[in-house]
Amino acid sequence: MTLQDDFKCTDGGRTAEGFKHERKDCTVRAIAAACDVPYSVAHAEMERRGRVNGKGFGFYQSVKNNPVFCGKRLVPVYDWNDHNHKCICLCTARKRFPKGRYIIRKAKHAFALIDGVEYDKSPNSRYIMVKQMWRAEPL
Repeated sequence: MTLQDDFKCTDGGRTAEGFKHERKDCTVRAIAAACDVPYSVAHAEMERRGRVNGKGFGFYQSVKNNPVFCGKRLVPVYDWNDHNHKCICLCTARKRFPKGRYIIRKAKHAFALIDGVEYDKSPNSRYIMVKQMWRAEPL
């Protein structure tokens, strides 16, 4: 795959829906893309869970407490805590999980991976370390 094939630059609909001044919203954008919902729906869901506008969010703990987001269940498929704190790189995640809608968490950032294509504001290195990964499945 080339960069054009495995990356889609997107703000998750943030600007189009009038949230152009929002920041530190990677979890909102990842939820919107992976759960296939508008940014405003994902934003409201994260706000309901305690996210404050313009602030980062403890996504990992929120998923553990309640894995249902925007009508989808987030099923864990990889967690470095279960693998003696050994991360996998993004290229390995793409090989292991080539199809489906996923949310990937790395250090201080989250993004969506849909059918092997990364959805984010800028491309991540294919060697970034994936800490957690969830598949978004219908309820």
